[in-house]
Amino acid sequence: RGGRKAGPTAIRAAMQANAGRGIEDVTQKESADVAAGLQAAVVDRLRIKVRRAAAKTGVKTLGIGGGVAANRALRAAVVELADKLQCAVRMPKMAYCVDNAAMVAGLAYHYLKAGKIADLTLAARPTVRI
Repeated sequence: RGGRKAGPTAIRAAMQANAGRGIEDVTQKESADVAAGLQAAVVDRLRIKVRRAAAKTGVKTLGIGGGVAANRALRAAVVELADKLQCAVRMPKMAYCVDNAAMVAGLAYHYLKAGKIADLTLAARPTVRI
């Protein structure tokens, strides 16, 4: 595994240290560190869940699809796990993995232009009225 590593505790500490700061005050490195830590924690949790499910069911093939299949860290973790479990791996080529990130970024751009910004205490909501 390459890149920055941090678990949920490190992410929580970074979020608490930056509470009350606006996004314009967060450095690119701080933002990248939090994102990398979150990715590492999520990939690790998914790897654990897939390993448990594979052991319970005895599957011989692991597969991922959809937008999440474009995540290089997850792809690498699935390949590594499949090798350890002696399973085959099925996943689409990167060209066929689509993600909603571009649409979310587009909406965020318009929110930012309209001055609709929040600090790091903002609670995540799975649905947003557009």
